[in-house]
Amino acid sequence: CPTKVPGVTYMQDVTNANLAAVLASMDMNEQYYLRDKRDETPYCVSKLDDGSETGTLWMAQNLRIQGTISAALSNFDGEDFNVSEYDLKTDGANGGVCNGDSGENHVCSHIPEASEIPSGKTAEDIGAWYNYMATTAGTISGDFNSRTATQDICPANWHLPSYSTTNMVGSIQSLINSGSSAIKTAFSPVRGGNYGNGTIDRAYDGNWWTSTPYPDYRYYLYYSGDSLSSSSKFRYYGMYIRCVRTAN
Repeated sequence: CPTKVPGVTYMQDVTNANLAAVLASMDMNEQYYLRDKRDETPYCVSKLDDGSETGTLWMAQNLRIQGTISAALSNFDGEDFNVSEYDLKTDGANGGVCNGDSGENHVCSHIPEASEIPSGKTAEDIGAWYNYMATTAGTISGDFNSRTATQDICPANWHLPSYSTTNMVGSIQSLINSGSSAIKTAFSPVRGGNYGNGTIDRAYDGNWWTSTPYPDYRYYLYYSGDSLSSSSKFRYYGMYIRCVRTAN
């Protein structure tokens, strides 16, 4: 993504006051980049044609932040948060704190190792896997699964996409239902599977968390074959994160 979003450098600086101007400065379904203030990492972003008048601003790369992150620069309240307390690989096998019901209540993530990166891709393409406890900065745990996630480790002013089939702005259904090859190209879905039980599963898929509960599971967006769709999974699995920017 060689072109920076005009007039803005950081993801956190896309505010309600300038969101309309930022979107107006971008071409629909084209890729640009913005940096994350928390670690200066650049991410591809795109204004996707979701059917709204202005389009919606999405990350077009997987989040890959690790370690302790600033609450002031993130989409959660309270104290700074360590997103990588436990590792989905070393602590994810049977009996590990990242496995099964126990894993739903521990903060677990994993950065891909060289052997876990598909041919032709880079570590930056794959990003990191996060379980739902890490994804939501510890706000969805235990019996709170029925709650919509309103706090997460996205940059401040950004958030997890929803599953919604009614409010399409910022919803994975806007990507799924469009059937647009231009949207899919701009979104740049990558395969790498999900992390569960200490290993990668379904490495031929891409999997991204949403903010939406589905009884005992959480909805996620997945990319399989050549299409985007949705399913649901237990919270202890590690999946990718892509954040979206909508008006608050």
